[in-house]
Amino acid sequence: MYVFWGAAYIFIQLERENQTISIKESETGQKNYLNSLNTALKVGFRTIDKDNYILEEGNFDFSNEKLDIKYNGLKDNELEDISTELKAIARKVSVINSKIELSLGQSPANYMQPSLDIISDKLSYFRTLLDDIKHEHIQNS
Repeated sequence: MYVFWGAAYIFIQLERENQTISIKESETGQKNYLNSLNTALKVGFRTIDKDNYILEEGNFDFSNEKLDIKYNGLKDNELEDISTELKAIARKVSVINSKIELSLGQSPANYMQPSLDIISDKLSYFRTLLDDIKHEHIQNS
């Protein structure tokens, strides 16, 4: 899989003339703010005011439109970590649903769709999908 640079996508596929972003130190902390700001400025964003920046199509360098970077994917242990995380998150969402239902006497499903139970089930099912996707990827490689 080759990476298509995000800004080129904005201008070519979405047919925008500019893209604005906000970077606020109060929301991200100083380290993340400085990293985000430096990245935005290197890509070509210009300062509008203290927190807002704009990238205009005319100022964008399209020579980097298609970078020849190949993403090699996740290692097996990273996939296993993701699967374990999904299992834990699914279990936590289910516990939260039960706590709400038991403490308030009403199911959150009466107030939201999809319900927390359905979300938990989908997260659990996604673990199985990860295995299927992984095996299909191995067969196609």
